[in-house]
Amino acid sequence: MIDQPGLPLETRRAAHKAILPEKPDRVAVILEALRRLSVGATAEELAAAMGVHPQIVRPRLTEMHRRGMVNVIGRRLSLTSRKWVGVYMA
Repeated sequence: MIDQPGLPLETRRAAHKAILPEKPDRVAVILEALRRLSVGATAEELAAAMGVHPQIVRPRLTEMHRRGMVNVIGRRLSLTSRKWVGVYMA
């Protein structure tokens, strides 16, 4: 489970357990959407292309990166947070 400072551990565990049945499907959908975006995408860009909230995409991208399923190929300035964020590619 990814460490998320500020959330009680039991809350994080409950949230993680709740999405476990959907996790493989989400990963597959995210991977397919990322493959269609041939120039790579940030979590926000990918979420917009999929029509979902970025919080659906961000944790899965982190997990997928740790598992070697996607690569961070660069950084881009986020238009919403004004911070540099990773650009992912499958």
